[in-house]
Amino acid sequence: MTLSKFYEEEKRLQQKIEYLQLDTTTLRQNLQQEKITLRQNLQQDATTLRHDMDNSLALLTTQLQQKFDMLDTKLAEIEKKNETNQDLLDLEQKYESLQQNYNNLNKENTNLQNKYSLVDNELQLVTNKTKRLDEFLLVQTGLYKDALKKPIHSRERTRRVEEKNKFG
Repeated sequence: MTLSKFYEEEKRLQQKIEYLQLDTTTLRQNLQQEKITLRQNLQQDATTLRHDMDNSLALLTTQLQQKFDMLDTKLAEIEKKNETNQDLLDLEQKYESLQQNYNNLNKENTNLQNKYSLVDNELQLVTNKTKRLDEFLLVQTGLYKDALKKPIHSRERTRRVEEKNKFG
């Protein structure tokens, strides 16, 4: 090897070293840039994922709230039905009580009507007996002919007639 070849070779190697150094520097810069880009992409993906999760959580929360509201509404309806059923049971109990009272009053009315009929019959018997006695008394006292001219309305009338005859 000659000295010129040696220098040429050295120069070529020196250029390769410089090229490799430049290439390594460029590679480092590229790697650094890639690292930065990856980091930015990861941050952007994380932000997007966080945003999507927040949206999903908000949607899920809204859906859950709607379900809870619907359940509250249904529970309120059930409670209202229970209250209505209780009111209905109370009304049925009051109706039964009123029906029992009505039946009791009806029986009492029937009893009173029967007693009234008995009293009315007894009154009729007493009235008939009083008329017969009045007629007998008039026949006995001789006032029967005067009494026949005027209708006999009561025992009081007969008494007045008797008093009139005694004093008159």
